[in-house]
Amino acid sequence: MAIKKVIHKRKTTWPGQTRLGVSSGNNRICLFRKTNPARSVMAISEMFLSSNLGCQKLLMGKSQYLAERFEKKSGDRKKMVESMVSVGSTPGGQTEYTYGHTNELKKKVNHMPKDEIKVTRTKIQEKDYRWSSGETALSAVPENERIKYLGLSADESEMKRMSTQLVEDDAHIASLGVAFVYPATWDWRNVHGRDWTTPIKDQGACGSCVAFGTLGAVESNLGIFRRKPYLQPNLSEADLFFCGCGKCCPNGWNFPPALTYVRDKGVPDEACYKYVPSDQECKPCKDRATRLIKIDRWREICNVSQVKEWISKKGPVITGMAVYTDFFSYRGGVYRHVTGKLEGYHAICVVGYDEVNRCWICKNSWGRGWGEAGWFRILYGECGIGTTFCFYTAEFPSLVDDILVPKTGKLSVTLKSKSASFDNEFWITWPVKKLLLKCTDANVGKSVDIGPFHAGTRLVFALKTPQGYMFYTNHALNPDACDHVKKVTLGKTKWELQWEDIYGLGDKDYNDNIIVIAMK
Repeated sequence: MAIKKVIHKRKTTWPGQTRLGVSSGNNRICLFRKTNPARSVMAISEMFLSSNLGCQKLLMGKSQYLAERFEKKSGDRKKMVESMVSVGSTPGGQTEYTYGHTNELKKKVNHMPKDEIKVTRTKIQEKDYRWSSGETALSAVPENERIKYLGLSADESEMKRMSTQLVEDDAHIASLGVAFVYPATWDWRNVHGRDWTTPIKDQGACGSCVAFGTLGAVESNLGIFRRKPYLQPNLSEADLFFCGCGKCCPNGWNFPPALTYVRDKGVPDEACYKYVPSDQECKPCKDRATRLIKIDRWREICNVSQVKEWISKKGPVITGMAVYTDFFSYRGGVYRHVTGKLEGYHAICVVGYDEVNRCWICKNSWGRGWGEAGWFRILYGECGIGTTFCFYTAEFPSLVDDILVPKTGKLSVTLKSKSASFDNEFWITWPVKKLLLKCTDANVGKSVDIGPFHAGTRLVFALKTPQGYMFYTNHALNPDACDHVKKVTLGKTKWELQWEDIYGLGDKDYNDNIIVIAMK
């Protein structure tokens, strides 16, 4: 049967609506859009018509529609189905309907039913909880698609281990009489008027939350480590997820392997490998090796008081949580689960806490159209945070290997040894900036004098590579945020600086150049 691809428009018998019809032989679909015809006409972006099966699929933009399907039978038009549906803003901005030769309209509506949100609101009021439920960018996701927006892979044995560890750590710390000290509230989005966090991102329909939660913490801690609140690093979740885990969108990932990857392999900037929410091959930029940021170490913390102290003194951490249906409709306030099934597990970044409201302050990866512009607050102990799931740190070098002059006088600098394949340069960069030695084979054993310096002066030294990198005794100044020198104290007035000159710490033997500094 030939298909007539006709889209026609005419005014209906009641005001404020536009009628769009699609004719196909014996079948006719009438769609009524409840809007002013002068504003816009519904766009039908794709249509398939099967004459034998009588099946049509239409992809339409968001709004409200009354859909009717008619079949011509025995000369009469028989109304098969009438259904009012409500369509919200979805990640794809579309609603998919499928019509067939049945007595019901088969539809997939990208929207949490309004009655479901209404039930959630009623439950919140009944329990006198302090959070708001409503339509969000994620409430529009259909039930069978919600799992794609999570992605923390946690089996029962691992969650049982963490739950046990949380209890045992609490008991052990209590038995030792250890007291952790921290302020009543802390929020890295506003520490003395400065925001140390990075912008909200959107993982999309891919189970990559571990990558987003991990790098959310890494980015903030990098700014804190370098003492630059406006640094705003933007690291590549695609590199971490698709190179570190692989094609893991359907199954998700976990914290230990993700943090180990950032520690050992490093992660480049977003521009090196841009994220899209679908499985792909590991294809970062060609100069990835020169754009890496690495953490120095990570650790698991299974005590709530300890992690509050850590957050207030060191920086944001990462954890997991159980996600229930009502969480997708969270719009603000201190979240507590009230209704809906367990949808799965999710990775988040914790940037603060509030003892007054007894809640964690967290960064999510669902875009700014959800929650408090992408952020959320959640009651202590809710959804397994701190009761089932431990916390994880992302740490940069904490040591500073500068030299503090013990008494007024001059110092001598000696190139003790060289094993590097190329010639570096040894500089002093504070309180003066000056080239001291070229680290060549011919200069091994050579000494130069510097100073005099007053007692208490901090001396910052650096190794400059032929590639132009400067690696400092103050690790926060290093371009890759790594520790490129080990300081060994040989006496009250003598030190040895053992250097590693590979960007990103490709090696860790710390013998590329060894410099001895001594008071004269």
